[in-house]
Amino acid sequence: MPSEMREARLDYVRERWSQLADLEQEYGRAVFTYLMVVNSGGAAAVLSFMGAMKTTTPIPGAQWMLALYLLGVILVGVVRGLSHYRIAWRYGRWRAGVQKLYKEEWGWEELQRDDESLGWYYWPVEAAVWGSFLSFLAATGIGALNILKG
Repeated sequence: MPSEMREARLDYVRERWSQLADLEQEYGRAVFTYLMVVNSGGAAAVLSFMGAMKTTTPIPGAQWMLALYLLGVILVGVVRGLSHYRIAWRYGRWRAGVQKLYKEEWGWEELQRDDESLGWYYWPVEAAVWGSFLSFLAATGIGALNILKG
């Protein structure tokens, strides 16, 4: 492959990589914000209703609703913590790899292979995100069913 074509393709790869990384960060933040807002809002609404009615069971299942909304908030915190440590770990591995590159213990291919081997998928984060969303759905479902029963 001619060097000009190779450089053009590498430029495209770097640009696309940056674009996808930016999108992943943007939508990741949006998901965290959404889950925090809906679960916190749900907890606040249940607590407000309990306070207004002067009882911890203004409707059947209110305590479960509150517990599930709070679980959703806690899981968002877990996601944030796990994500931080995952990135910190990956950054540490990258720095160590770059040092090996500078010392000529590794070549460019080894550095790239090591970085790519780490991947981005991390099932505990996925489980906590889905757990938070399912907590929100369950709590809202409990409230909706009990309100509809009248």
